[in-house]
Amino acid sequence: MAYVTLAKPLERTYSWHGQIFPAGATQVPESLATVLALAVGDEAVDSGPKVDAPLSSPALTAINAAATYEDLTPLPGIGSGAAKKIIKARPDSGFDSLQHLAELVPEIFSSPYAADLATLQPWEPA
Repeated sequence: MAYVTLAKPLERTYSWHGQIFPAGATQVPESLATVLALAVGDEAVDSGPKVDAPLSSPALTAINAAATYEDLTPLPGIGSGAAKKIIKARPDSGFDSLQHLAELVPEIFSSPYAADLATLQPWEPA
């Protein structure tokens, strides 16, 4: 996994492919910098799709539509503990984006939970 040096330290903690990158970190995998469109050195990384997917994202739609925590367990990395935290923290209007979810429930992206924005972003229901 190739690492890059960020222009600014991370503002919050991220879980990425089983690793934790705490707020303040300045070295992250290139793939994480790309997904989050973080500036590397003096240049911004071309991200393509961003983490904050539109409401049409199947994962975000499933998260916002879930009536119970059991409805969320089919999502990758979302076990019953993380699902309960998501349901409890979900605003009445739902999460605006997956990034909004990460900001309101950051603990699900670290141990003992296994949620990962990189796997939630492209998820499609079976």
